[in-house]
Amino acid sequence: MDIKKIKEKPIKFFKKLLDFLKYVFFGKDLKSDLLFFGFLLLLYITMKVTYPYLLSVVMSPSMEHTNFNYEKYLRYNITEEEIKNWPFIRGINRGDIVIIFPIEDPLKDIKEGDVVLYIGVDGRPIMHRVIKIVNISNSVCFIIMGDNNPSPIYYQKENCMPPERIIGKVIFRIPYLGIPKVILTELISKIYLWYLSN
Repeated sequence: MDIKKIKEKPIKFFKKLLDFLKYVFFGKDLKSDLLFFGFLLLLYITMKVTYPYLLSVVMSPSMEHTNFNYEKYLRYNITEEEIKNWPFIRGINRGDIVIIFPIEDPLKDIKEGDVVLYIGVDGRPIMHRVIKIVNISNSVCFIIMGDNNPSPIYYQKENCMPPERIIGKVIFRIPYLGIPKVILTELISKIYLWYLSN
């Protein structure tokens, strides 16, 4: 068995692969641009299939700070100083893109002040902030509330959210990059409502 040939085969393959990737990412012609676009599309589809919430456009104003006040947190014994140490202290706006990291164990991975994603009772994902972690009858639950909401949403059980409903944690925010999706969604909704009324 020729060891030199055995070594050469994978080296040639990886060299060709590296040259191809350089061409796709740094090529200056239309073919490389199309291959790059195809790569991004494949990456996006893979992300949507494996964890659809990784890149999410914020569609609701519930985390905005237009009318934000600290007083609603006083009933939970949360001080203004504690709030100032929370992540995303300026809120998250409608039209922002957020990167949501999946979490395995909310009891270990989530702390007070974190912005989390949970599955609502209707099956839709909701992104709000954990304002308190409490122990009730020997079981831990999270008190969750949107920064722009006056109180937790009781029918969603935000006043005592079981840990297993929390599926992700917001780790990064890209301001207003998702505005086109918000506009397009509103336009489609208006067209649909107009169609139903005629």
